[in-house]
Amino acid sequence: MGSVPYKGSYEVWHEPPSIKTSLPDGTRLRMSFYHMVTVNQDQVMICPSEPKTVEVLRDEARRVHQLWGAKTYFMMHDEIRVLGWDESCVKRNLTPGAILADNVKTCARILRETAPGCRVLVWSDMFDPNHNAQGLLSGQRRYCRLVAGVGQGHSHRGLVLRQARGEHEVLFGLGQQDADRRLL
Repeated sequence: MGSVPYKGSYEVWHEPPSIKTSLPDGTRLRMSFYHMVTVNQDQVMICPSEPKTVEVLRDEARRVHQLWGAKTYFMMHDEIRVLGWDESCVKRNLTPGAILADNVKTCARILRETAPGCRVLVWSDMFDPNHNAQGLLSGQRRYCRLVAGVGQGHSHRGLVLRQARGEHEVLFGLGQQDADRRLL
């Protein structure tokens, strides 16, 4: 798992594990398991609460900066549909929004330690209660003081609120058709 069709990719279907027991047929079993939600092109999110995650992120930031030495880095906190259910997250006793906010702060800190003075960007929709940040993810706007949000302009109200608070946002269109439709 996590290597089909290439390392780091997760297919939606996989061979189920076999269960071996010496219990008689018909015995009821209780099972516990975790399920990863795949998004976009077979991507899954790394657990932000797992201790090894920070090591992986620090190593990736170092290698990317060595290769490109960029002045701006774009964090991919996006399409987060399941968060806070695995053992590492549950043990922290935090809401998914608090876990996400802590992870954004950690990632921004790692990037700024690796590339002092760099600009850090992140998708804004996961932090905008007028877009995808609803329920347990809402109320985590403080990330904006650390990074600039990148948005598609879906949430005009969210953009106005961020501007009123002096927060920065980079806007972009997904394509001319989207821009034309919004102007109608």
